[in-house]
Amino acid sequence: MKRKQKKDKIHKLTFQEMLVEKLKEQVSKSEKCKKALEVLLNDREINYLLEAVNIAAVGRLRYNDHGKTHSIITSLNALKILDLFYEAGIEPNTIKEKTGDIDDARLTVLLAAYLHDVGHIVHREHHYEFSLWIAKPIVERILEEIYGEDVEKRIHVLANVLHAIYAHDKDVTALTVEAGIIGVADATDMAKGRARIPFALGEVSIHSISALAIDYVEIKRGKEKPVRIEVHMNNSSGIFQIQELLQRKLRSSNLDQYIEVVAKIKPEERRILREAEIRII
Repeated sequence: MKRKQKKDKIHKLTFQEMLVEKLKEQVSKSEKCKKALEVLLNDREINYLLEAVNIAAVGRLRYNDHGKTHSIITSLNALKILDLFYEAGIEPNTIKEKTGDIDDARLTVLLAAYLHDVGHIVHREHHYEFSLWIAKPIVERILEEIYGEDVEKRIHVLANVLHAIYAHDKDVTALTVEAGIIGVADATDMAKGRARIPFALGEVSIHSISALAIDYVEIKRGKEKPVRIEVHMNNSSGIFQIQELLQRKLRSSNLDQYIEVVAKIKPEERRILREAEIRII
């Protein structure tokens, strides 16, 4: 009876709640990340910020989701990539530069991934720059809770977080492993769920159509390289997401030598549009 009740409870979880559970499991071995995640998920200021982000990105621009769900997915995928790298002997800059250990690197990745898009509340253009000064006091507040009076550690982690936020843009070259991971993880959130809202609002564009063509993305241990990203599609238009977003992020990440990307397309493609007028110019 208890088992059945537990099963029923799991089935009632929303998509976002299921992602939260996965993210909690991903950080379960890191006390620092567990503390930080508790704040990120429940802090009123952060939640209102992410709400405002989607008002700007989806409501005004009819763009893909950049709110809380995107933050959770990016954080989950970034931490997966970091752990796969570390297992393969690829050290994050936190360790290479002797400013911390793997847990400090995980914390850096979590904070940067979760807050990388908050600059959208100002504007999409140059949002990665705006994200810096919006995220900085939030990151400082969380780091003070975790590191207390250890100012040196707080400053080093803050520096790495801010660089990772700034360098997640495809036109900025990442100078650390952690920053490169954020850019790549950001681009892995390309599945159809991210485009449903703008598409439902009437935004028919290559961005929304190509995102609807992607069923899901898997991040796993690679065959030829440490990390393998598998993009499962129901329509070949999803190739745009890989070429325009993921491929460009890989180049600017300086991590392309460690990551292989594979597209898997179903034998029978799903028709996304029945009939539509798409504005080209």
